[in-house]
Amino acid sequence: MATKDDIEMQLRAVLHKHDLIPSGGRVLVAVSGGADSVCLLHALQATVQAGIPFEIVVAHLDHGLRHESTDDAQFVVNLCAQLGLPCHVELVDVQALARQRKQGVEEAGRVARRQFLQRIANDTHCDCIALAHHRDDQAETVLLRLTRGCGVSGLAAMKWRDGVFIRPLLGMGRQQIVSYIQDRGIEYVEDASNSSLVYARNRVRHQVLPRLGQINPAVATQLSKLANIVELEEEYWQQQVSAVVQRLVTRHNNELRLCCSELLLEHPALCMRVLRFCLEQVRSSLHGIEMVHIDAIAALLQEGRPQRELSLPQVWVARRYDELVFRALPPVRVSAFNLVIAETGSFQLPDGSVLQVEIGPPFGVESANYVEFDASLVQFPLWLRSIQAGDRITCAGMAGRKKIKKIFAEQQLELEQRKSALVLGWGQEVLWLLRMRRCGKYGTINRAAAVLSCRIVTD
Repeated sequence: MATKDDIEMQLRAVLHKHDLIPSGGRVLVAVSGGADSVCLLHALQATVQAGIPFEIVVAHLDHGLRHESTDDAQFVVNLCAQLGLPCHVELVDVQALARQRKQGVEEAGRVARRQFLQRIANDTHCDCIALAHHRDDQAETVLLRLTRGCGVSGLAAMKWRDGVFIRPLLGMGRQQIVSYIQDRGIEYVEDASNSSLVYARNRVRHQVLPRLGQINPAVATQLSKLANIVELEEEYWQQQVSAVVQRLVTRHNNELRLCCSELLLEHPALCMRVLRFCLEQVRSSLHGIEMVHIDAIAALLQEGRPQRELSLPQVWVARRYDELVFRALPPVRVSAFNLVIAETGSFQLPDGSVLQVEIGPPFGVESANYVEFDASLVQFPLWLRSIQAGDRITCAGMAGRKKIKKIFAEQQLELEQRKSALVLGWGQEVLWLLRMRRCGKYGTINRAAAVLSCRIVTD
């Protein structure tokens, strides 16, 4: 049986080895009132008393899911008063949040808890947030991720440090923690929901791991070691990923773009990790992402169809010719535009630019933003609208008319650009595919003749 000195010595060694709490810093400890978090709090307090210089602040979030939750919150308040530690307690209606966000109760509680802890840590100027996850929790997480279809990277599971969050007990088993609590006669509260088989983690804890323990009593230790090995290997892979990302990924505003043809030259294992990296960058985490999602993106990458898209949890991914585009939210839908131009003047376009329509002497030099038509051949009213199915334009030097859709394909215009494209017309004729192609008819032959000029002006 582990003694209190064993636990406290092991904790001090972990804090030093992984540099979890800066000397003279401040740590926010998440305390639910259960055995794990109470053990962590007492062990950290003992570490401070042993001369390791840092300050402790405590936070407790009442999820309001059980009648006893108010008593649990009061237990934490009383415990902190006994230890002389500042304590921050709040109540949140997790069930209401779950309905509002269309999440499961577990997920809504996890998100609410993290947001609460990060806010309290910021308000109290804490350097890190200590969570009481231990080795058995790690084993449960590995099994859960396996059953949900994670990739190899997902087996790294929980880390000693994950951003501002730290897990000082990650190398200790549940039995060590129970022994520590019993050895010191420390009181804690039992959460009845930990026994409920409604929750997947509890089924793994109470049914799956005990069965696996019949094959190998040290199964939790072995699964935890597996997570450590994968984490170590992931450090190497991240170096390889970083090199590829530097060459192939570009960022612009709220989206990330990845070159498909170049990525496909890399080993498939590296390709998959680059895709995971892109997802994590856009989503800020990989929580909720499973192997089926990575496979779907890989299909976009490999099948070669020029334009397709996927809506995945908290991310939009699209193939746009030789690029994969990652965005947290899909592009805003462009509303159909339709305007009748009855006379000369200036007309606001949806992108904020202005179309100036005038009649006067020819300028003669056309460009993507300026065209001229013989004013004796083209008359008002004109129409300006979004592209419609079947639109065609007469091209110079060609017999008949060409589908605008084909022009888009030739220029590899992305779907979002196609939807925002406009055409200027007269009667049944498309005169100008703005910024791309003018009609091959109605040009000015007599240079002295008046022309109908159309110019796009941007600020």
